[in-house]
Parts: sequence; C-alpha cells; structure tokens
Amino acid sequence: MLKTQEKTREQLLKDKDDITESKNGENKLKQSEERYKAQFEHALDAIVIGDAETGIMIDCNESALTLFGRTRSEIVGQHQRILHPPEEIKDGFSKSFKQHTKEKEGQIIEEKIITKDGQIRDVIILASLVKSGGRKLLCGTFRDVTERKRLDEALRESEERYRTLFEQAPFGIGIISLDGKVLKGNPALESISGYTIDELHNINISDIYLDPEERARVIAAVKKHGRIIARQARFKRKDGTEYYASITTKIISIAGMNVLHTMVQDISEHIKIEMELQRAQKLESLGLLAGGIAHDFNNLLGGLFGSIDLARMNIRNDIEARRHLDRAMQCLSLARDLTHQLLTFAKGGLPEKKPVPVQFIIKQSAEIAISGTTIRQQYSLPPDALMVEVDEGQLHQVFTNVFINSRQAMPNGGTIQVAAYTRELREREIDDLTEGSYVFVTIRDDGPGIAPDYLPKVFDPFFTTKQTGSGLGLAASYSIIKKHGGHILIESELGKCTLVTIVLPASTGEPIEEKMNPAESIPLSGRILVMDDQEVIRKVAKTMIESLGTIEVECAATGEKAIELYGRSLREGRKFDVVILDLTVADGMGGEKTIRSLLEIDPHVKAIVSSGYSDSPILAHHMEYGFLGKIAKPYQRDDLLKVISEVMNT
Repeated sequence: MLKTQEKTREQLLKDKDDITESKNGENKLKQSEERYKAQFEHALDAIVIGDAETGIMIDCNESALTLFGRTRSEIVGQHQRILHPPEEIKDGFSKSFKQHTKEKEGQIIEEKIITKDGQIRDVIILASLVKSGGRKLLCGTFRDVTERKRLDEALRESEERYRTLFEQAPFGIGIISLDGKVLKGNPALESISGYTIDELHNINISDIYLDPEERARVIAAVKKHGRIIARQARFKRKDGTEYYASITTKIISIAGMNVLHTMVQDISEHIKIEMELQRAQKLESLGLLAGGIAHDFNNLLGGLFGSIDLARMNIRNDIEARRHLDRAMQCLSLARDLTHQLLTFAKGGLPEKKPVPVQFIIKQSAEIAISGTTIRQQYSLPPDALMVEVDEGQLHQVFTNVFINSRQAMPNGGTIQVAAYTRELREREIDDLTEGSYVFVTIRDDGPGIAPDYLPKVFDPFFTTKQTGSGLGLAASYSIIKKHGGHILIESELGKCTLVTIVLPASTGEPIEEKMNPAESIPLSGRILVMDDQEVIRKVAKTMIESLGTIEVECAATGEKAIELYGRSLREGRKFDVVILDLTVADGMGGEKTIRSLLEIDPHVKAIVSSGYSDSPILAHHMEYGFLGKIAKPYQRDDLLKVISEVMNT
C-alpha cells in the first residue's frame, strides 16, 4: 500500500514536470511568435504573404500598406496581381510570383509595382517558399528602390553628359598629374597640341610650354589658390609652331590622388586680332599726331622748297652756291619723304586707285632700292599682266620699303627672289579678306632673318633694330596695304631667310596711259588766283608761277577773299584762268566750301586743290568735288608747271 502511494506521488511529480515543461514550451512559442509578429509588422521593407498556388494574399505588414497605398482589407484576400502593372502580369500572375515559385526561388528580382493611386514604383523582391498547416506559402519582401534608380539614372545621364562634353568639347580637356603627366585627354586637346593622347602620355606637359618656367608658375599658383582661371601662356605644337592658349585648371581628387582638371582653349586668333587692334590704335594715335603737325610742317617745307628752287633757278654761274643749294634740296626731299611716311598713318590720305600691272611696280621699285649693290634678283612673274587697282605712288612706296629692308639685311650681297601669282580666296581664309580673286606677291631674301621676339613688332611704328632708320617703313607699308583692302605678312627663320607676302585684290581693269602734255615746256600766260592761309606759301607760289611765263597772279588768305576776287574778275571781264585753293585754312573758309561757291558763280571754273595734309577724301577723289587737278605741298616749280598746264588745257 505504501509502495503504491509512493509510485503515485512520483507519477504526479513527473506529470507536474511534464505540464511545466509544456507550459514553458508554449510560452517560448508564444514569445517567438510575438517576436516574429513584431519583426513582421515593424519591418522597414514591405512584406506580403500569399498562397503559392492561388496567388491570394493572406497577410501583409504596415510597410506594405504604406508602399502600396492600400488598407489591409484592400490587400488581404485579394489576388497578388493587383499589386503589379498590367504589363507585369502573365497568365494571371506577376512575373516575379511565377519565377519565385519555380526556378528563381530565393533570388532577388527587380520588378515594378503599382500603388492604389496609379503610381509606378521600382522594387526588388526577395521571396521564400514556406509550408504552414499543409499549405505552401510565398513570403515576399519588397524593397522600394525607385529613388535609388532615379539617382542611378541621373548619375548615368550626368556621366553620359560629361562624357559627351569631354569628347565633343571645342576646347581641350585634360586630367594631368601634378608632375605633368597627361592621364586622360579629349580629341580637342589632341587637335590643339598636335599630339595624340598616347604621345602626350610619354612626354611631360612642361615640354610643350614655350617657356618651361611658366609651367612651374602655373603649378605654384594652383597650389596657392586651388585653381587658376583663364591664364594665358604660349605653347608649341608637335610640329614646332607656336600658339597662345587660355588655361583654366583646378586641383581635384580622383581615387585618392590629387590631379589637375585642366581646360585649354586655343586663343591664337583672339590674340592676333587683339594685336591687330593694338597696332591699329597705335597707327590711329600716330595719325592724330601726324595730322596735327603735317599741315604746318608742310607749309614750312613748301616755303623752303620754293625759295631754294627759285634760288637755284636764278644762280646760273655760281657752281659752289648751286652745289650747296642742291644739297639743301636733297635734305628737304628727305624731310618731305619722312612727312609722307607720317601722313600714311593719318585718317586722310585715301589712295587714288587706278588699274596698274603689279609687275611694273615691282621691277621699278627693286631697281631703285637695289641699284648699286651686288644683290642678285630672281623673278618668277607671269608673262600676262597681273592687274591691281592701287595708288601707284603708295604701292611703289611699299615695295621700295620691302626691298630696302632686304638690301640692308644683306650688306655683303645675296639673292632676292620675287614671285607673283593670282589665287582665289574663301571668305576670311586670310584674316578679314573677303572672298574673291587676289594677287599674291612674295619677296624672299636670304639674310639672317628676324628673331622670334621681334617678329610680332615689325609693323609697329618707330620699331627698328637698325642703328639708322625711322622705323616707319614697314609700319607705313602695313597701313597702305590695309587701306587697299589687302594683307601683308612677314615670316622669318632666324639664320636663314625672311619672306614677305603682300596680298592685294585683283583687278579686271585696263592700264590707264598717262597723257603727255606738250604745253608743259611752253611758257604759260593768263591769270591765276592762289588761296592759302600761309603768307610764305602765297609769296613763294606767286613768284614760282610768275616764272612760268607771262602770268598775272593774285593771292587770297581765305576762301571768302578768293570768292570776292573771283567774282570781281568776272564782272570786270578779266576771269582767272586757274584757281589754286588750299584745302585746309585755319581761320576762314577752306577749299571744299570755296569751290562750291565758285561753281555757283561760274560752273566752268578751273580749280586745283592743294594741301599739305587733310583728313578729307578730296585729294583722292578731287574731280568728284569740282576740282580739275591737285597738288600736294610742299611742291616745286616743275610740279606747278605740270598741273597748271594740264588744267589750263582741260
């Protein structure tokens, strides 16, 4: 009986332990379920559980409600296809659903879902098959990657835009190490430098700087300021030619390495235009200076020329006196030439153009400039005339200046090679020349050449490397060629040669033959009126004109007085045969207004315009203003004889 009671007690204790263990298990299962539920409900990713056979959704968490914009009742009990756009549905199921229930189970799949309000979102889905109560369930985790994909797409587009910009940019772009190695470059950098990127990899960027120290200065500036913007420097291409470039660079970090992100823009044309503008401004300033002094200076020279010319004419037997006067006249001629050089830069002095064969001017100029030297001349000129419409005197001055420079470059003799030909130019093929036919003249000497530092300055007024000379020859030539609508270029290789190229618009006109006036050697007679504001010019002109024959001369200091005297001569029946009018009068009416008034009084008035300097185009086109002739001061007796004879016989 006692044993039976003890056995019953042991069984009760064992049952109690079994009950306790069962309750503990239940508690653990409950706790596990609560943890799972908590994780399920509060997961950041959307989770949807559905029947793997039917596709009916049986549960979802809060994140799923947020992602799909639906309530729980709008998801639970519904078919999973409502969560996907129609194009994602195949055979009644979404692509991802079918894949996860087959061979793609356990893999991440990208797909699109649709919210209740119709928004399309990009998601990645990870699904697992589980069994519960004999049912096969599919537990899908949805992660919204819409924003990430948009960022990825934006980044891809940005990279594509940069790649397009990098490849197609009209300026060079280079990624350069701080020690000067080109790590990456675009096609424009190849075009500007003349090197391929592979070639640039094998040289140091310092090697293409014209001044290697400039590279060091650029690096120092970048290190100090972090960047430099639009810094100008001179470089040399693979073929050795020089060019100007604007450099903008900044230190950036790529893969933990500091490099220079550099943009290079070829500004050679800009610099060239800027230099042309500066040269034009210098010429304009010099023109203002020349215009300010030329009139008075030429009046002074006119008095001297006339007086000395008259003295030479009257001294017949005193050989020594004539020799001194001849020497004085030579000095005055040099002073006049210098004045004419200065006047070339003035606003006036427009060329008086006519068709001329350029070969004639070339040979005539060379004969004058090279006469008496041992320099050889080689000509390559076509047999047919190359016509240019130019001011013959001005173009003669250009070629003479060039030949004189060649002569001075070869004091011990040498060879000058001259060639001329025509060529068609495209619009702006050469500087600002328009499209059309042009005559090219090249003059090459085998002198010592011009230093590269001096070459850009050769057309600057007063620039010269010679111990003698005014430095005006090439500057005057530049101004003359520009006024003729042409171009002049000087190229030189130090120690070898210098090549001057002159380009002028071709002309289809015929040469104009100069008419010889047989009356030039016959003494003149008649009445002449001289109007000039300078007393010395009036007196000298009066004396010189009276020496030309039986001529009565009256003078006037202003246009108003000249009109008065001319009107009186008409009324008295003693009309002036010729009127000489000074174009520029300091205090009073000048020649332009005077001729208009005289033409009203007498449409048949014969007038000559005279000037030492004017910014008026009248000297170049005098006949359009009513004048029949022109004469530039300072003039000599023979100049007056010629022009008066021509006008009297018109």
